[in-house]
Amino acid sequence: MLFPADFLTRLEYLSIISKRVFRGQLLAQRRTMQMGSGIEFSDHREYNVGDDLRYLDWNIYARHGDLLLKRFQEEQDLHVYLMLDC
Repeated sequence: MLFPADFLTRLEYLSIISKRVFRGQLLAQRRTMQMGSGIEFSDHREYNVGDDLRYLDWNIYARHGDLLLKRFQEEQDLHVYLMLDC
């Protein structure tokens, strides 16, 4: 066995505690570069048939006649993996 059994038990306990403390608490505090259904505006793209009409930017359509969709940054929890070499 690479690690002693008591070390693995303590490591598993640390994992459980960290999930309980941080899961969901920091949600929406870390932005990703993935496009999704977040609330932070990212950019526009051209409308394609079948796209959700809720995301059409009607102000741009009124000014320029272009059908553009608003895109948003998706927000996610951050997964952190920590390995110690002692």
